[in-house]
Amino acid sequence: MHILTGRELVGCLLIAAAVAFSTSCQTAGEQTLLACGEKNEFERLKIKTHSNHAPKEVQDKYGNADKVHTCPGDAVRWELKDYKFVITFKRDSPFEWKRQEAIDIGKDRWGVIGIVTNVSPKEVDHEYSVEVVGYPPVLDPIIIVDK
Repeated sequence: MHILTGRELVGCLLIAAAVAFSTSCQTAGEQTLLACGEKNEFERLKIKTHSNHAPKEVQDKYGNADKVHTCPGDAVRWELKDYKFVITFKRDSPFEWKRQEAIDIGKDRWGVIGIVTNVSPKEVDHEYSVEVVGYPPVLDPIIIVDK
């Protein structure tokens, strides 16, 4: 039996809250299926690094995630094994935060989670960077909030 640490418990609670309050939007490769509706959606993004641990790319379940489509209420979680990181939006953020440091989510993994709450009247590309602690921020993937 494993007893959860405080950080693991916080990570579990954040994930449970995100799933409970999310709606739905699906992506299939490069084609976006605009399906904002009643289903819950939880987008899990993995940060891949070079051998020196500098960020290389962000991937979703379909591969490279240069552009991720979400819907209002959806939850997005970034993960990286072994290294702490920071997500920073260049301008407007679709989340309640503009810059967020990863927390320990257990099993040598770090994570950042956000629920899409800030929705503009028109489609906006929310450009962000990923900084692995100790390396300059790189990458410019985009979160797009569909209606």
